[in-house]
Amino acid sequence: MGNRNSTMVIIPDRDTMITIIDHLIFLEDKLKKGERLTGVQELERKKLMHVAKAMRKVQNASVNKLGNFLIKNESRYDEYPTSSDC
Repeated sequence: MGNRNSTMVIIPDRDTMITIIDHLIFLEDKLKKGERLTGVQELERKKLMHVAKAMRKVQNASVNKLGNFLIKNESRYDEYPTSSDC
């Protein structure tokens, strides 16, 4: 029978996550400019805020468990020399 309270964890690819955040930023910029969102856009924004909150929780959990080690060591800019290195 299995556990009825089990959940499926699906991790989207990077492009999908970036698209989600870009769309959320687009909607937030419209609000900052004073434009009104349509009903559909309001629903999208609400759903995107839930996704962003979940992404933030995952990020905070990984930082709490591993510290800033992952963030510092996996920076994509580490391979490029800075002006102080030259």
